[in-house]
Amino acid sequence: MRPELAPRNLRAAGRARKFLLRFAVATLLLLSWSAFAGHAVGQEPSSAVKPGQQSSKRPHGNSLSQELVKETREAAGEDDASQFKHSSSVQWVAKITGLSLEHAYLLCVLLNFVVIAAAIFWLSKKTLPGLFRNRTLSIQKAMEEARKASEDANRRLADIEARLSKLDAEIGGMRALPRRKPPPKNRGLKLRRRKMRAKS
Repeated sequence: MRPELAPRNLRAAGRARKFLLRFAVATLLLLSWSAFAGHAVGQEPSSAVKPGQQSSKRPHGNSLSQELVKETREAAGEDDASQFKHSSSVQWVAKITGLSLEHAYLLCVLLNFVVIAAAIFWLSKKTLPGLFRNRTLSIQKAMEEARKASEDANRRLADIEARLSKLDAEIGGMRALPRRKPPPKNRGLKLRRRKMRAKS
């Protein structure tokens, strides 16, 4: 490969990767959107009043009916996700991939997770490196300040130890000197008294 062609090939490879990544994200978004759109179309409006039901709702009746529905679902072995498992988009994925309905549902959940994780990664890759870089700089600055403080403390300790070693020598020198008699404390007072007596 000629060296002058290498940057052009790298740029083309980078563009191809970007295109594939965008295509994959768009496909995953389309699949997840179709899963939720199929669910929304398949839902019945809950506010419609069936014949024979009262149109006025009691505040306590809602909680009792919700409890009854929950207990009925538990007795039948259904869960809250069963409406998603049997949605038209999950059935379409099962038909396309040849998987069972349960496995197609799990595949759709996995695809939704991948789409959300990819979106979070894509949005955070712009800000996270800057945050990490700033954090690294602040840690390095704190380490440098700690190193300087440690050097300063070691220097002060060496000065204090040098003074203490000199202090021992000075104390020994003071002990070797002959003792002089301290001057009397009252000498200045006696002189003043004598001067005052002489004046009077």
